[in-house]
Amino acid sequence: MKKLIYFVLSAIGCLVALHVLLFLALSSFDMFLTLMIFGAMIFNEVELRKKKKKLGATQIPWAVNTKRIALHLALLIVLVAIWT
Repeated sequence: MKKLIYFVLSAIGCLVALHVLLFLALSSFDMFLTLMIFGAMIFNEVELRKKKKKLGATQIPWAVNTKRIALHLALLIVLVAIWT
């Protein structure tokens, strides 16, 4: 139950952050490119998790993966703050 609450809260936080970043990124081409790079990094993290699950390797807990994604988003927010 605790993991589910953590997952829901982190998903809401990620969606809000992405919404704000998309609004900021579309106002400048450099920010748009940065958003695309970090979006690819986040997509890579999710695909890595799927691959490990498919291969039968020990599965990474979702909370750890969510923290990595949140770290990428936080880094993107810092870069956007520096540019603006």
